[in-house]
Amino acid sequence: MWVYYNLFQPVLHLCEKTVVNNKVHRVWDKAQTPYQRLLATGTLSQEQHDRLQQLYLQTNPYLLRKRIYQAIEALWQQQCSDARQAAGVGTDGEAAASPSVPTPAA
Repeated sequence: MWVYYNLFQPVLHLCEKTVVNNKVHRVWDKAQTPYQRLLATGTLSQEQHDRLQQLYLQTNPYLLRKRIYQAIEALWQQQCSDARQAAGVGTDGEAAASPSVPTPAA
């Protein structure tokens, strides 16, 4: 997930905040990804720069985002499944019959 947010998700940074007549006036920097901000500093070695550039070029942001959301959905499904089992509710919403309680014979 860090690859998506650091390489492809732009962020606004607050540059200046002033109060004039009881109103707050904010000045924002240009929206850039953390990766772009890091490159702009010029503090990376050539090897680090090349590694990050290669990662950036090899990564498809659309597919990466899709995989992240699929993984999140799978976690939610697992959580819902675990909660149903703990509550004794079946997948159809009906209360599951407890195997330890005998059912009366008709």
